[in-house]
Amino acid sequence: MWQYTSKGTIEGAVGNIDMNWSYVDYPAIIKKGGFNGFQKEDEKAKVTVTYRVRANGKWLPEVTDLKSYAGNKGQAITDLAVKVSKGSVKYRVHTKGRWLNWITGYDIKDFYKGYAGNGEGNPVDAVQVYFYTPDSIRPHQQAFYRVSELGKEYFDWQEDTSQKDGMDGYAGNADGTAIDRIQIQIKSR
Repeated sequence: MWQYTSKGTIEGAVGNIDMNWSYVDYPAIIKKGGFNGFQKEDEKAKVTVTYRVRANGKWLPEVTDLKSYAGNKGQAITDLAVKVSKGSVKYRVHTKGRWLNWITGYDIKDFYKGYAGNGEGNPVDAVQVYFYTPDSIRPHQQAFYRVSELGKEYFDWQEDTSQKDGMDGYAGNADGTAIDRIQIQIKSR
């Protein structure tokens, strides 16, 4: 900071006023730090994902981000529902040798638009999740997700529907081997 005069004037102030030039962008620091009522930049970009699955004919409790996982070890997942706090998400499941339609809603009572699965109790063997980052959030973010085959450990993380760096574009095997757990998070690379 540099004081260029000690004899400045400001309307409404009596007497001489020190006038300074700042070489630091204090408004940006205040906004980024979440001071003076501003929301922190990293909080602005935080997207929460909520998801749940059906296994053994029952919808299991919702899971948020990576606080836990959706599913029960050893019980095949038959349906999946996913929603996000900002932006939008589409998702679908693979069962009985084919991919079902993309779903964008979240309503376990809406068979057609509210969850992915066929409602007939057929085990899911793969999942795709794709996150659309809104213009208000930068950097761009993706859905990162992973599943485990029935009674086994998790596969590697899948990013959106990417096929880069050894990813398949989906999580699971899509070979008829059921999955029993899923974890999802939204984040930037």
